Amino acid sequence: MATDLTLAKALLDRVGTLSTSRPIAWPGVDFTPPSDGSGWLEVRLFPNTPNNITHSGKQQYIGFLQVAVVDREGAGVINAITDAEGIIAHFPKGLQVGATRVRAAPYIS
Repeated sequence: MATDLTLAKALLDRVGTLSTSRPIAWPGVDFTPPSDGSGWLEVRLFPNTPNNITHSGKQQYIGFLQVAVVDREGAGVINAITDAEGIIAHFPKGLQVGATRVRAAPYIS
């Protein structure tokens, strides 16, 4: 059965398989930005109120995962966009991640 915990773990595990040279700032974990001036990724989970989808109490857990590509001022946007496109490719619409599924196409904002 899916829970907020199992869904969070599945999504964070998937982020951990990204092919990236950037260090990752995980939710709730102390992080110090690289001292060499390079960028990093910031991961955030946004669970939402579950939907009750049956009278017996079965719930549909919803929310979203955000992976921010962070660069220093003056670094331009091309490398950040390139890395963001790699993250998008890693989470395609329809991907089954544990007990959850990517329901919408990821996008850059």
